[in-house]
This record gives sequence, C-alpha cells and structure tokens, in this order.
Amino acid sequence: MKHLPLHRSIANLLFALTALFALAGLLPVSASAGTLTKQLVNVDKNGVALQGYDPVGFYTEGKPVKGLATISSQYKGATYHFASKANRASFNSKPGKYEPMYGGFCAFGVCKGKMAAVDVSAFKIMDGRLMMMHDAKARAAFDQDAERNRELADRRWRGFSFGNGGTIQ
Repeated sequence: MKHLPLHRSIANLLFALTALFALAGLLPVSASAGTLTKQLVNVDKNGVALQGYDPVGFYTEGKPVKGLATISSQYKGATYHFASKANRASFNSKPGKYEPMYGGFCAFGVCKGKMAAVDVSAFKIMDGRLMMMHDAKARAAFDQDAERNRELADRRWRGFSFGNGGTIQ
C-alpha cells in the first residue's frame, strides 16, 4: 500500500476542510471571472428569471403578470421581463426590493435545505419581499409558521448562495 508524504496528506486534508466549510457557508466565497459567484439564481436555459413573469407585477397587480422579452433588464446574472416600461423603471431603480428572495427558488424548500422549482402562482409577499413557492401545498406548509420558516430559510440560504447560478427546469 502506497502512502502519501505527510505534507501532501495535510494539504489534502486542509483542502477538504476548506471546501467543507465553504459549502456549509462558514467561509466567504470570493467571486472572479470563471469562478464561483456569490448567489444562485433560478433561471431557465436562456437565463430568464421568474419564468418570464414581471417581478413588479406581483406587487402592483397582486398576481403573476407575464412580462415581455422586449422589455427586459439584467440583474445578478438573470434577465427579468416586464409587462411595461414603467415596471422596468421601478425595478431598475430598486432591484433589491423586487428581486425574489432565495434566488427565486422555493422559500419552503430552502428552509428545508433543498432547492426546488416553483409555480409562479404560488407566491407570497412577506415583509415587502417576494417569495416563490413550489406549489400551493408548499405555501400552506410555509405559512403554518412563516416567521420561523423565513428565519430558517435565511440561515440556510447563506449556505446555498454561491455557485455558477442554479438552473432548475
């Protein structure tokens, strides 16, 4: 049986521990071209977030409103579509207000430590922030203890929030 020299064994152990701590969200992950980014975003194969629905429409209409590809904006590596130029202007002036929490993944799934696809009709606005849910059942489960579930999702999201952008299809 061949043994690694002690210095290589220690280097491999340190590398493994560093990767483990980074995956657990205990170490910051720096971003640079061609490496890890700081946030996962739920986009389709074309880089479109929210399945092409207008993020501002959830607030102004209280329901999903399909956006137009001809009225779009880029934010954190995702393309957002809008139903109107006024909605795009609102988004561009305060994108952090309108972008979905947890990269647009299911908030209930994130609080359970999983990333799940979403049904845009199963959304929730909590404390002025848009949350997407996998379906009506996930929303109902989240709502049973919304404050606690949001705290859990916030903590767990920090462990998810790096990578090359998550695509859930």
